[in-house]
Amino acid sequence: MPFKIYKRVRKFIFDLWVIAWPIIVILLALCVWRLQKWQEISHRRTQMMELCQNDASARLNRFKAGSIYEAQISDMFALVKRDISRGLELGKFSEGNLGEMLSKAIQKRVSPSHLSKDPKIYAFLFDSQNQPKPLSGTLLENRKTSLILSLLAKATIADTLPVQEMKSLDHRCTGVFGELGTFDFFSFKGKGKAIPVDFENGKKFLIWQPIVKKEIVIGAFLGIFNRDAYYSSKPLVYAMKKYAASKKAGIRCVLTSHEKDRSPGKAVVWAPKSVIPESLGKNFIMRLHQLERENKGNREKFSIPGQVSLILPGYWVIRNALRSETPYELWLFYPIPKGTGFVWLDPNELLLLFIVLSVWFIYFFLPELSGKVTGTPLGIWFGGYFVMVGVLPLALIFSFSNFFFSINQDRSVKNILQKTLSQFEMIDSESVEIDAKFRNLCQKSIFNPALVQELDKLPIGSKKKGPLLSKAFDFFSAAGLELCDLLLYRYTKDMIAFTPSDKAQSETLAALDMNFLLIIGVGTGFEPLLTDEILKPYGQSHEVYFKIFKNIVASSLFLDYFEFRTRTQFFRSESKLYLQYMDFISSQGHLKMCVLFRAIATRPYQEYLQKRFEEFETSERENSGPGLVPIRYAFCRNHQGLLENLFPKSSAWMGSREFKKLAALMKEAADSDGSRILYSPLNPNVAFVSYPARRIPEMVFGAEIILSPLFLEKLNIETLRNTLTLAVLVLIVFLGLTIISHLLSPLGKIQKALARISTGDLSTRLELSRNDEIGEVARAFDSMTGGLERRRNLARFVSDTLESELEIASQKSGNRTGYRETNGVVLVSDMRDFTTISEKYPPDLVVNMLNGHLEAMTQAIKKFGGKIDQFIGDAVVAVFVEPSLEIAAKKALQAAAEMMKKHAQLQEERKSLGEFNYAMGIGIDAGKILIASFGSELRMERNIIGDPRSLAERLEVASKKGRYSKIVVSKTMKNSLPEISFENIPGTEGWELMAIT
Repeated sequence: MPFKIYKRVRKFIFDLWVIAWPIIVILLALCVWRLQKWQEISHRRTQMMELCQNDASARLNRFKAGSIYEAQISDMFALVKRDISRGLELGKFSEGNLGEMLSKAIQKRVSPSHLSKDPKIYAFLFDSQNQPKPLSGTLLENRKTSLILSLLAKATIADTLPVQEMKSLDHRCTGVFGELGTFDFFSFKGKGKAIPVDFENGKKFLIWQPIVKKEIVIGAFLGIFNRDAYYSSKPLVYAMKKYAASKKAGIRCVLTSHEKDRSPGKAVVWAPKSVIPESLGKNFIMRLHQLERENKGNREKFSIPGQVSLILPGYWVIRNALRSETPYELWLFYPIPKGTGFVWLDPNELLLLFIVLSVWFIYFFLPELSGKVTGTPLGIWFGGYFVMVGVLPLALIFSFSNFFFSINQDRSVKNILQKTLSQFEMIDSESVEIDAKFRNLCQKSIFNPALVQELDKLPIGSKKKGPLLSKAFDFFSAAGLELCDLLLYRYTKDMIAFTPSDKAQSETLAALDMNFLLIIGVGTGFEPLLTDEILKPYGQSHEVYFKIFKNIVASSLFLDYFEFRTRTQFFRSESKLYLQYMDFISSQGHLKMCVLFRAIATRPYQEYLQKRFEEFETSERENSGPGLVPIRYAFCRNHQGLLENLFPKSSAWMGSREFKKLAALMKEAADSDGSRILYSPLNPNVAFVSYPARRIPEMVFGAEIILSPLFLEKLNIETLRNTLTLAVLVLIVFLGLTIISHLLSPLGKIQKALARISTGDLSTRLELSRNDEIGEVARAFDSMTGGLERRRNLARFVSDTLESELEIASQKSGNRTGYRETNGVVLVSDMRDFTTISEKYPPDLVVNMLNGHLEAMTQAIKKFGGKIDQFIGDAVVAVFVEPSLEIAAKKALQAAAEMMKKHAQLQEERKSLGEFNYAMGIGIDAGKILIASFGSELRMERNIIGDPRSLAERLEVASKKGRYSKIVVSKTMKNSLPEISFENIPGTEGWELMAIT
């Protein structure tokens, strides 16, 4: 009987194959065609998604930087200052209308959302006697004017004030502006910065800017604003309008409240109409509320920060978190580009498929349904098989090669971009050679005993350079590192500043220099007995200033500063970059002097960069050839938010659209302080790279990379591939036709011979002289036709033995699915991070550990009447069935406590033996369970199924959040054991046992 069933099934499959094979071949060909298109779409979609994610990351950084209230206020007032300065240079403003013009500039540049209801803005000008004169205007304040103006007037000459007056001004500022509003903030170092202060019993922001005309300070203005906008959405909305609203058509953004600051379905959404269309905003709000309700307010389930999500039809949506103290998130919407969505079949392909299916239905399937005997010609069979085994694999290889070429091209592009960034990093890091060069020049000078002797013998207070010192200045100039000054500190004598033009700097200015304080501190640290003599030459005011400084800094600061001797230091002051080198000179164990060299670093660094970039461009020209990618380099100086192009000087390229794109990218890199890459599949022939230098402040590198040679190389490879594919296809067709001819030609003769025989012509002979199977068939045919003439009436018989055996065979019967439904308790325990442990430690250690663990857990379960249901790897599933559910629950909890005790003992033993430890958790639930046998005749298993098992497994996972016993039970278990203390684990349906007794 089984054999008979097998025979029927085989016949059914064969008949089905006879009917279905043509459509299978067609569908396979269509799948290959669609596979190639899907690969192209997938590749394009991946590229576009990466671009969207990179763009979203850059926008987020810009948005974060621009959403800080203090930075916004500072930027606004910087624009106010620029407007006034330009107006003064052009002669548009006079003393009579300057106040009103200042008010109009503030109204124009400062957003109304950032101006408080009662802003206090003070402004004044210097008269001919350098006395402040208040200005009047719409927004300008007159109350407390004299006090404010006196403070601002002193701030403009802070570097010339004695220490005692500075202390007095500090007290006055503290009285007016609170503890943070010290006089130091009103020096030029604090200009243009928003400072939090207390003013008139309120939290305020204070910002002041000097009014400059032809590089001379002629006045200043000061604004005081409430800090209430700092904690509101106003800075974020302002930043959204200014920074996040893209100039690219279709890219939109909104702000929503963070998860912790709202309940599900109650998100606050900021979507100004100027930034996002009203219809899109409404659709997004509705969709967001719906998703939050479905996911219980957990946004991570439907939108991972920084990743593309498809929560809104027609858009790629990217969510990014802002600063932790800001209760808002930024959402960006990118319209899905055309050609990046999956389409199963386009209209033309659907029409073709319909035609093919119709032909197949009429030619193959309909005759089969009607019971007509049909057959497929062998020519079609062989043609179909050749397509399936020859052409289709070739098409698959062709399709995959396209995908491989695209991936390889992307890899090549990324390698070139990364190589360019590596070159920039190398240039940046190798700029230390300028530091080394400056250090070597300083050391050659300082190690000259004659120069040291000349410096030591200079008369006290002398401003004139000696011959050797003059030669040292010339020595630096000849080497391309011109000294801006040489500061000489001679202990117990004096302090002298030398410059190339013999115009010595003011001792007062030098005294306020931080280096002076540190150098004096080093001297007093090494020569404590000579402290008074060291300080004596610098005057009482400087001595007081030093003592104040020494009291507010750690004593180790002077030792640390001493350790920096003989090292080149790089720093920036105002608009200039400096290199500094210092060394101490001693004699007979006593410090004698400190020599400090300073050189302006801007020019040597620019020359260094120009040289390196010219070398790169020369190398590019010399090594140009097929397959090599040409690169054009540039570097700019980013000073006070403006880019100054330094290389190249080619006006043709600088005026091109490509250079403007590169300049915009370099500005973006400078603002975000991170390297940036601009490469789009929409314009794959060119890419841009920008890199803000780390060691050379204000310098930004850029490169335009022409990628056309890569595409030409890919085109050449594809042409070669297409040629080889065509050749192989021709070969396959030729072989197919040859084989078909070799096989079907004799079969055609046989067919014709059979047709003649069917008419009664038994004298037909094939007479094929072939030594293969067909030749044997032909000879047998000829022999058969000869015998047919003699045995015309021979009957044919078919044995039915197999059929009889199939009818006799029968399947064994019996109940193999016995089951039992009862109330019980299911306990599930699992080890933590078992996968990590199995990967980290050798197999023998893991196996021994696991066997010991399972043995201990089994003993604990059996001790309280439990039964092991399954070992699933490192997990244990046990069941407790007792007359009452309360007894089963109690025993299960006792067993869990015993398991934890044995686990703790095992950990102590393993720790004493120096072996690794591991953690575990337990989940328990009670209720109705089904114990049954499942499987087939060959294999049966007895198992537990039901809700308690599923919940117990989830509770075991929740035990990771437990704080006490790591034993978590369900609410049913908790209610069954009222005398035991449990605590709910927040965000789960589990209750943790608080103590193991």
